[in-house]
Amino acid sequence: ERNISPTTVSNYKAQIASNPNVQITEKTIVKSTTRDVSEKSIRMVLSLLTCIGAGHFIPVDEECPEIKRQLKEVDDKCRLLYDMVTNALGTAVYPVKPEYIYSTDDTTCYVFTFSAAGMCAPLFVTVSGLSEEELPNKPFLHMKVPGLCIGGGGVTLGNKEEGHVFLMRKEEGADKKRCELYMKEVLIPFINGVRKEVDDFDADAGTSAPATQTAVSWCDGEISQIASIIANVDLLAEHLIMALKQNPARSAAEQSADLNKVFKNLKANILLYSGDNSSATQRMHNKIAIAMKALEEAGDLKLNRKNKKALLGFLSILPKAATKAATVENIEHGFIANGMIDRETKRFPVLGNILNTCRRDVLLKEVEAAYDAFPEFLASLNEYGYIPEDSFDKYNRTKSNVVGSLSKKRSWHQRQSARRITWTIRSTWTLMPPLLTNSVV
Repeated sequence: ERNISPTTVSNYKAQIASNPNVQITEKTIVKSTTRDVSEKSIRMVLSLLTCIGAGHFIPVDEECPEIKRQLKEVDDKCRLLYDMVTNALGTAVYPVKPEYIYSTDDTTCYVFTFSAAGMCAPLFVTVSGLSEEELPNKPFLHMKVPGLCIGGGGVTLGNKEEGHVFLMRKEEGADKKRCELYMKEVLIPFINGVRKEVDDFDADAGTSAPATQTAVSWCDGEISQIASIIANVDLLAEHLIMALKQNPARSAAEQSADLNKVFKNLKANILLYSGDNSSATQRMHNKIAIAMKALEEAGDLKLNRKNKKALLGFLSILPKAATKAATVENIEHGFIANGMIDRETKRFPVLGNILNTCRRDVLLKEVEAAYDAFPEFLASLNEYGYIPEDSFDKYNRTKSNVVGSLSKKRSWHQRQSARRITWTIRSTWTLMPPLLTNSVV
């Protein structure tokens, strides 16, 4: 046998690790098992269903004539959840407009917020793990770049919408700081901008937004996101934004941002345009270079030549790649797939599509039992921010065809953590409903 030197093995490992199509993980089996159980759990699906029922319908004194007219014209499937919520609450409801339904996905490199109306918040790029030598004065830097946006980078001349680049050291509290900055600098201004565009409501005028402009903002439940919500719950309430948490183990099955076609196309476009030297890319390159130079002259940023070149190259092609990926249709696809809006009018949640996020066949008796249990589930979620596990046990909802009862195997710490989040936000009930979570606790 021919011996292979350790150096050769090490070199091949480095090449594999640097391949953009390869991701190395040490917890594949555990994570895959957790996801498989969660995606097939009827409890998780009913939690999502109830969370949509609680967050996407606003109680009103009388039915809106426009909604009444639309319901007469749409397929019966669009009425099912609407009627369930109306009957459970004993009052008329107003479905949240698709322009005010948001899904935020926080990845390693990007933070994207999409609306069910096919809109996208300004681009936000994270550059993490920098050293103290590279960021000598501050642990965080927030760089704004005009034109670093969808439709920017030379695609649309004169487009000066700012994109955001957040550079940070690898230290405790960095992610929470990033999440809070995103909320205050990107998410809230974006939502208020939509209100101005859609309903001519000016958040700067000092008046409160009407209930019909309630915004629901879904996040995937990462700890830093939750911490930033808890720290800023009064601010969210002030801007009439309701925070809703997805089940992180089911993000591939139920999260709009994961289900849409933007990320898959964006990754392909980044590879396609890598090394692009077109006029549009050069103009974007110059704008980013000016923004970086300002930070360098202030002594706040000291990247080496190699890292600076790589960052400039990536950011320069991002607007072009994102413009091609983030189309209205690609964004809407995720909200239709998980049932948050219907395909025809894009206005009403669809019960059948929500149930279809379960990665197995849902039994008829499970659907019937869910219909009977829905009023109690909805009342619990509105009061506590989650559905107690004994409520599921009472109605015998766990019919999952997975081995054992893995969906119940949650540590004491996980349960207590979820309750702490709920009770912390519930203390502001007079301002805003509690953080609604579709994770079973």
